Amino acid sequence: MGWVGLAGLAGLVGLASNSPARAASPVLAITGVTVIDGTDGPARAATTVIVRDGRIAAVTADASARLPEDAERLDGSGRFLIPALIDAHVHLANRPEHEAPAAMLLPSLVAHGVLAVRDMGGDLDRVIAMRAAIAAGTLVGPVIITPGPFIDGPQDRSATVFPVATPAEAAAAVRALASRQVDFIKVQAGLTPVLWRATLDAARAAHLSVAGHVPEAMSAFDVVSGGQRSVEHVSPALPGDAGLMVSVSRDEVALRAEMRAIAAGWAQPDPDRAALRARNRELQRRLIASVDPARAAALFTAMREHDVTAVPTLAWSNGLLPGARDDWPGANALALVPRAVREPWLQRRRSLAAAATDDDLALNLAIARASVAFVGAMHRAGVAVVAGTDAFDSYLPLGPSLHAELANLVAAGLSPRQALLSGTREPARLLGMIASRGTITVGKQADLLLLDRDPTADIHATQTIHAVIQSGRVIDRGSLDRMLADVRAAADR
Repeated sequence: MGWVGLAGLAGLVGLASNSPARAASPVLAITGVTVIDGTDGPARAATTVIVRDGRIAAVTADASARLPEDAERLDGSGRFLIPALIDAHVHLANRPEHEAPAAMLLPSLVAHGVLAVRDMGGDLDRVIAMRAAIAAGTLVGPVIITPGPFIDGPQDRSATVFPVATPAEAAAAVRALASRQVDFIKVQAGLTPVLWRATLDAARAAHLSVAGHVPEAMSAFDVVSGGQRSVEHVSPALPGDAGLMVSVSRDEVALRAEMRAIAAGWAQPDPDRAALRARNRELQRRLIASVDPARAAALFTAMREHDVTAVPTLAWSNGLLPGARDDWPGANALALVPRAVREPWLQRRRSLAAAATDDDLALNLAIARASVAFVGAMHRAGVAVVAGTDAFDSYLPLGPSLHAELANLVAAGLSPRQALLSGTREPARLLGMIASRGTITVGKQADLLLLDRDPTADIHATQTIHAVIQSGRVIDRGSLDRMLADVRAAADR
């Protein structure tokens, strides 16, 4: 069980000892519901969905449905049934201070209808322990896929980073992770082109896909054509996240030179922090002003042709930098964050807001607007856009952040139906799970959400969860509320 010793396991069991899900009946019948099945087909009103042994057995009109006598019935009249949500970018075990809280707060994902996640790099032992506890029924949590530690350039090795300095080391790192049966390989921004290519070659040989950043030393055009499955992040809120945007800048060469110079400045024994921050702010300003629509269109065409998915994580980037002096994370969301993490977050936020000039705040808002516009352009060009949050990091609790990301995607120009697909079918496709989840289709896992309102009319309706069905087990609203109350109590300890 790795990091989960006796005390840690006792904490996990505490959150699952009173199982919030009713024991699964062999057969569940959800009747009278409007089904939004996650395909391109229209919604189907007055529908019955039969679940048998945790899988969808039938989707049929109420009038022709035959209900087994022993079926548990769930009345869906006036409500809407959608596939459960998938968060394609979370971090469950990437920082020491997040150890116990990340595991304790996994029930928050379930309570918010997120029943599968793609962990994007962290301590593999800790994630394996979480998965084991979920499988054993001692922890309420989602399906987790993970790369273990991410592969990056030379630095100190840790449980979350597998540094490499030569092509041979990159290949050895991939083989070592493959031997531990990771689900894919995550690459970080510090890889050189040679190391990135060696990683891709080794992953291909190991039959593992590769996801992650555009390395700072590479053009996104090369990454897209070279076999990387997805590109994470869009915003220049952090330079290492801006690989797509830098690659389509009219000033790409000059901006890359300045990025290298700033990085070299931070590596000095006694860096001039104020001067480097000022240079970085000017870099951000130049970058968002220099995006070339023609170059962007060419990149988006390449992404579409090579089937490269974008995971913009707008919830993270647009929430990182305050747009006003009273721009605080919501109190309800922060209540789900452990006190030991919440208080440093708020202290940092207050410091940022207090130190920000009017020009700083205006630039933060401009960065957020430019990021949203970039995602909208990608979507209009036919690039697959998938919802991911980068939680549990920087003001982002696990669970509610995904609903915020869906709203961000609508703000970028996706319709509510398209945004819903970005949090259901499309991440299932990206994560290699489309055969078992992502749509309401016969034979798939019965991971479903029963909503009070229509999310294709208003994406905020994904938050009106009446019940969560996890592998055919019904978790009603009262049980979900008790789960969240337990999380809040644990967060305040």
